[in-house]
Amino acid sequence: MQIKRSFLAALCVLCLCAGVGRQADAAGEIRMAGSGKPGSGLMEAVDKGLSQADGEKPEEETSKAGSVEPLTFYEAGDVVGFIGDSITHVEYSSINYVEFLYNYYLSRFPNQEVEFRNLGVSSYKASDILDIYDRDPAFQNLGKAVIMLGMNEALQGVSTETYIANMGRLVERLKEDGLKGEDILVLAPTPYDQTCSANFDANGNPYRMTDNALTEYSEQLAVKTQEWGVHYVDLHTPMLELTQEIQKESTDNTLTVWDCVHPNAMGQMVMAYHILKAQGADPTVSELLISQDGETESKKGEVTDFYRGEKGLCWNWKPECLPMAMTFEFQEFDQLFDLVGELNQEILQIQGLEEDGSYRIAMDKEEVGVYSGAELAAGVNLAVPEANPQQMMMQFVELQNQKWHENSAQYRKIVRFATMAEPTHTMAQMKEAYEDWKEEDIRLRNEMYDMVQDEARKTYHVTVTPEGGSAEELEQDAALALRQAAEEAARKDLDEKKVEEPAKVQVKSNSGQHPIFLILLAAAGVMVLAAIVATVYLLRRRK
Repeated sequence: MQIKRSFLAALCVLCLCAGVGRQADAAGEIRMAGSGKPGSGLMEAVDKGLSQADGEKPEEETSKAGSVEPLTFYEAGDVVGFIGDSITHVEYSSINYVEFLYNYYLSRFPNQEVEFRNLGVSSYKASDILDIYDRDPAFQNLGKAVIMLGMNEALQGVSTETYIANMGRLVERLKEDGLKGEDILVLAPTPYDQTCSANFDANGNPYRMTDNALTEYSEQLAVKTQEWGVHYVDLHTPMLELTQEIQKESTDNTLTVWDCVHPNAMGQMVMAYHILKAQGADPTVSELLISQDGETESKKGEVTDFYRGEKGLCWNWKPECLPMAMTFEFQEFDQLFDLVGELNQEILQIQGLEEDGSYRIAMDKEEVGVYSGAELAAGVNLAVPEANPQQMMMQFVELQNQKWHENSAQYRKIVRFATMAEPTHTMAQMKEAYEDWKEEDIRLRNEMYDMVQDEARKTYHVTVTPEGGSAEELEQDAALALRQAAEEAARKDLDEKKVEEPAKVQVKSNSGQHPIFLILLAAAGVMVLAAIVATVYLLRRRK
């Protein structure tokens, strides 16, 4: 089993996997077609995209970066508003980049409660957000903000100057509410896929060339965000270059749904991935290395009561983090990109087992998987198996997470209906919908954090037994060995105390007596001597 495959290396098989010919639908299913091997340009495009997502800038840009601190993870108590259009609102898919970010945060930081707010509204431009900013109570009390707008401006032919001016006003409006530049992240808009087959009529004429405007927007954002003193992550360039590369195999390949506008499930996860990598996300959920001589080395977890014997190994394991929920969409994405290798690695590595042997791993007596000794020596990823009790819990948490997204999307729809040019809902109805959304939002977030925090407090008993071996017999041997070790430790401690005690007594007899005690002792001696003298005197007188 491969431990930690490279995201870039996995992309080499992208177009081979694309041969399954998936077609997009309104739910945002991955749409890929074609076959064959990708050229080296794919590797170069994604490599460049990853560098940009990680916040790397060309040398001349880095010198202009100002005083903005490096982008980091959100912390406990942060209220983060994701401001955008339908690509943030997302009524068309069960997967949304904000929801995917929550999947990561709930699993990786279970004890740091962060509130994410979906503030996207379908069909909105930056000017529309400014118009409703003070009318939508969901914008109140934000501590952090993520802004991604531009698709509707490009579709409607808004000039780059007007778009940038409105984005600047939105940044300033957030600062007026107390946010600092380091609290604001601006995302370049995702591409309009003007090169996919769906954008051409029967005569080969394109319906739209919208991405030309989005490219100009992104180029200007890269400059202006430095002037505004805010964070910036370029989603447009890496997604556009990746799109261009996969379409070398087939123009049906795309990161959007049928309309060439809205990112499909894979596109949404690509967006979230770039944001997480820019924040410093690493693959490790936890790691445990067990050497041949029984030494353990752990990362993001604690081992106690470890035992290794002829019948197997066992120990108690308390990890600090939980694995991300492996949703259907996550697994679909992982067939094309090594998202698991990049974000979801819970590695167990055991040295010294028979390479050809089979070994059963169980957590709290539930089988997680069967692996060869060679696989365990290389390291296996326990974050993926559905039988992992942590993965089972995170699957349930993810159901609540999707309900959280649906609740948010429903309220954002009411906001659109109440604020459109010809509203179908009143502002009173919008405020009533806000109260309903807020109540359900709090309930769902509390439920999710209660579940992950309860799970993160647990300690799991792990057993590794060879094929045909008995976990019960292993447990008996382990209990006996641990008891004997405890008794031996107690005997050693007692022997050490016995050696130390005479020395303590001697020191006490020589120097530990109180002066008053010595005076009394001397006085008693004098009295005894006086009594003896008196007795002798009386006896002599009688004679």
